[in-house]
Parts: sequence; C-alpha cells; structure tokens
Amino acid sequence: MTRITMLAAALAALMAPVLASPSQASADKATGKGTYMVSVPHTPESCLAAMDQMAKNKQLLKETEWGCMSGDHTAYLRLNANSPEDAISKLPEPMRANAKAEKVVKLTPKQIEEFHKGGH
Repeated sequence: MTRITMLAAALAALMAPVLASPSQASADKATGKGTYMVSVPHTPESCLAAMDQMAKNKQLLKETEWGCMSGDHTAYLRLNANSPEDAISKLPEPMRANAKAEKVVKLTPKQIEEFHKGGH
C-alpha cells in the first residue's frame, strides 16, 4: 500500500463520524452507499469509441463530462452507488476495465473547522 493510499484510508476512517450522523454513518459504513466519482481514462485513438459506448445510454451520457477537449482523455461521472464496484458496473462493459471509482463527500465549513481542532 502506498503512503498516499494509507494516508487517505486513515483520513477517511477519522472523518466518518464527523461527516454523518451516527445512524447514517453506520448505514453508510455497512453498505458503502454514497456518491462515487468515476473516472474512465482512454487513449486519443479510442476516444470516439468511448463516446459511442457512453452514448448508447442517454441517461449515462447526460451524467458524463469529458476532459478530451483539453487533452485529458477521461470521462468523469458522479454516480450514486452501493460500492465502487457497483458504480463501475453501471458503465458500458467495454469501459469498465480502466474505470476507477472513489467515494466522495461534501463538507460543511463546520466540519472543516472541526478537522482543524482535531475533533474528528
């Protein structure tokens, strides 16, 4: 495990109680349910094929933002799912192999203030 991965895991474990109510935190921890940022990198050569794959599902295409026009050949989506694997399973089959899903949360100013105080 890389140092960054270990740090991210430790921070996520410390933040969980601050980010949700006790009952919600327990439910989310048990199920993994939440919002996931999904990134699907592809090569410039496979760019149109990736777009065509995503266009087969109009709702999924509506949720997709593309970095391709700025040279970042990646599709980005925010999806509600039960786990990273569940989020990736919502993608067209050909796009799943290179996809990565990370659970993301929104923070309030009060939560950030608590982090500074060490109250997590």
